[in-house]
Amino acid sequence: MKNLPSRILIIQTAFLGDLILTLPVVEVLKKEFPQVKLDILCIPFTSEIIKSDPRINEVIIYDKKGSGAGFSGLQKIIAKVKSNNYDVILSPHRSFRSALISLFSGCKNTVSFDTSAGSMLYKYKVKYENDVHEIVRDLSLLKPVEKIYDLNFAIDDNPVKPKLFTSDSDKLTIDKIYSENNISENDKLLAIAPGTVWNTKKYPKEYYVEICQDLNNNNIKIILIGGQDDTQL
Repeated sequence: MKNLPSRILIIQTAFLGDLILTLPVVEVLKKEFPQVKLDILCIPFTSEIIKSDPRINEVIIYDKKGSGAGFSGLQKIIAKVKSNNYDVILSPHRSFRSALISLFSGCKNTVSFDTSAGSMLYKYKVKYENDVHEIVRDLSLLKPVEKIYDLNFAIDDNPVKPKLFTSDSDKLTIDKIYSENNISENDKLLAIAPGTVWNTKKYPKEYYVEICQDLNNNNIKIILIGGQDDTQL
């Protein structure tokens, strides 16, 4: 019988979209290693999206701009990660802090991209491909895992769709929104998230207005979504 990993950590402390696009890695790992305890290290805001995910054993929250800020905060998170005795750590997030966490975790099999800050601190480095979908790029981090455990995950160039899981309270909230806005399950519904923290990614609001008007004229109902910082927009 092959030696299989008992616990794996994925480090993704970037923004919400980055974490969502990392979830196909979770899907493949749980398919190949159904017995594995799979943990994710992320920031408080993004942890909400995976709190109800049955595939994830533990969500480790790293509040790097709050209670976990500074060197002492980094030490605490390293101590937490080290105590879990991971067999494999995958880091799609390419920050130097992620590299330090991986290095001092005590894990023998650490994986990230060759363009990561501190890439020399990882045992395995995967080429960062610019011309592929981010899901495909993140899945490429599994190539060293295949070699370590002598397996073939049969990952091709077709992105695996992220799966999101909702809690009962989430469903009640959505039902309330539907009820208060006269939305039925038969309606064509489209969510638009106009906000972003990156100025270079901001689509002009007058274009969003034009899009929304066009969709509305085609009997598509629109829900604007975002964080508290997007309220004014």
